Amino acid sequence: MLRDAVGGLGSCGVVVVCGFPASGKSTAADFLARVLGTAVLDKDRFAPLLEESVMGRLTGDRFDRDSDTYRSLVAPGIYDGLIRTGLTLAAAFPIVLDAPFLSTIRDVAAREMRLDHYLRASTGVTEAVPVVTVWLDTSPAVIRSRMLVRRF
Repeated sequence: MLRDAVGGLGSCGVVVVCGFPASGKSTAADFLARVLGTAVLDKDRFAPLLEESVMGRLTGDRFDRDSDTYRSLVAPGIYDGLIRTGLTLAAAFPIVLDAPFLSTIRDVAAREMRLDHYLRASTGVTEAVPVVTVWLDTSPAVIRSRMLVRRF
């Protein structure tokens, strides 16, 4: 089923793999990257030093990703860089983006826009590359068990 989602992507384009934390995004993104013969841009690996140093200074918790401070001051810049880099690369070859994209999806819905139009408008990238969205839906019980394992 995942393989079918990217079957028509061709020689360029971006696959946006999104969902709640611990929903299986990274596993799916890695699979799709292998299918496409390309790389994954993972939000958690995109600029961790920047996120950690800024959050450490702002809140005292380098790993805070749940506060309003993170969501309003740090996340917008991280997502902008991730999306801008992804769309720029996707003009030349397929690329997979791996991130929750929860705020992005809320913004898209509130503006009643298509995701590809929103991504281009929010970053100013004008290349008309194909965008495929994959939303991973996982039960709360599975997410909870995965999150508990990650803590240790």
